[in-house]
Amino acid sequence: MARIGLRAAYVRSLKEKRSIVLSLKTKVQHQFKVAVAEVEDLNQHQSIVVAVAAVSNERQRVEETLHHILDYIQDNFDVEIVREEINIEQF
Repeated sequence: MARIGLRAAYVRSLKEKRSIVLSLKTKVQHQFKVAVAEVEDLNQHQSIVVAVAAVSNERQRVEETLHHILDYIQDNFDVEIVREEINIEQF
């Protein structure tokens, strides 16, 4: 799982933020086949915190996927990554 904190300094309303979050969630989910949810700062219009969950039988595959997602967000969205936490659990 990854928790990703993003900053969108240009956003002026919650409506604009929600549009960005919906686009990000949809594109990341379809591109990487992972679960994505906004988990914090729901009412702060310039702050976006999403959690991304990936499942695999190989730890390295999950790590690679989460790092690719970070790169994808940075390359495809007008946001700044201000925090990233990656936590891999094995069962």
